[in-house]
Amino acid sequence: MERETEMRQMRIRGIVIPVEWDAKGKAIKAAILTADEGEFLVEENTMGRKLLGMVQRVVEVRGLVRAEGGRKIITVEDYRSEL
Repeated sequence: MERETEMRQMRIRGIVIPVEWDAKGKAIKAAILTADEGEFLVEENTMGRKLLGMVQRVVEVRGLVRAEGGRKIITVEDYRSEL
């Protein structure tokens, strides 16, 4: 079983979905939902914030993945949108 602090380089493909909103209803956190119903919470860094503009689009993301509190979190290093 993976330890919670272990990080792995991964490439994932899925749809960007909002998972948290501010008081005005603007998405402030995103996740990637994969075809096998996996969910990767996007870390709030510069690249992660850029993904907020890609909600409901299919993307391929490369980054470091870690488990934290039973959830998978990805620190996005780069991504590309698939039209």
